[in-house]
This record gives sequence, C-alpha cells and structure tokens, in this order.
Amino acid sequence: MDTENKLTLFFYSLSVIFISISFFDLLYDFRMEGFSLIEALEFILIVAVSITLGLLWIQLWRKYKQEQAIKVRLEQRQQQFRSQFGASLQAMRKAIDDQFDDWHFTKAEQKIARYLIQGHSIQKIAAATNTSPKTIQNHATAIYAKSKTLGRSDLAAWFLQELFEDE
Repeated sequence: MDTENKLTLFFYSLSVIFISISFFDLLYDFRMEGFSLIEALEFILIVAVSITLGLLWIQLWRKYKQEQAIKVRLEQRQQQFRSQFGASLQAMRKAIDDQFDDWHFTKAEQKIARYLIQGHSIQKIAAATNTSPKTIQNHATAIYAKSKTLGRSDLAAWFLQELFEDE
C-alpha cells in the first residue's frame, strides 16, 4: 500500500473514532437532557458524515483493488515478455557486459552502471549498495568519462539506439 493510501486509511480511522465519540456523546446528551432540536441536528450530521465516509471508504477499497489487479497484470505481462524474449535478453545482457569490459569498467562501476541504465537515483543506488551517495556520484562520473557519455540518459541511449537504428 502506497503512502497516499496509508494516509487516507489513517484519516478514515480517525474519522471513525471521531464519529463514534460524537455518537456516544449524543446518546449521553439524549439520556441526560432528552430529545431536542440540537440533538436531532447532531444526529443528522453524524449520519450524513458516516454515510459520506462509508462511500469514500468503498471508493478507496475499489481503487486499492484496481491497483492490485493492474500490478498482477503487469507482472504477468512481464513474465510473458521474459519467456518470449529470454534468449534475446540474455544476449543483450552479455553485449552490455562486453561493452562494460571494453570501456574498462571496474566491477563496482559495472554494478552502478546497471542501476544508472535502469534509471535509479544516486540515493537509491547508494542505499541498495550500502555506499555513500558521494561514492556513487564519483563512480557515475568515472562511468560517464570512460564511456564518453554525457549522463545516465545518454548511457542508456547508447545501448538502446541500436534497437531503433533502422527506423
């Protein structure tokens, strides 16, 4: 569940608690003072807010289920793609590794270059490799210099341009 959904769930939970407290307060007031216009309005307001929150909760649940279904379909399509093009993907990986060797990348630079080609941020690469962002930035600078590319987009494009050269 993403952060937005967690925050929404938290908000709804607080709202349910608030409505419950308001409802018990209304019951207490009704027992102590009897039925009045104020209690009737409070009751109508509590019911309206409860219905609104219920509808919003249903909408949130449907959104969550749709996101889960999309994730499942995406994973299935990714598996189909890998099954269909596995040999080609393996050949592409080997070609990339061979090019890294031609550029004389160190093992660390090869690992970081793969992350860069995939579009990961310096911070994310640092976290994944248990390395400081400054070290990752230094490796990235060395990678771009050795490959004579201008940055991560240029590095990724270096490998992808061959796929679209006929067009």
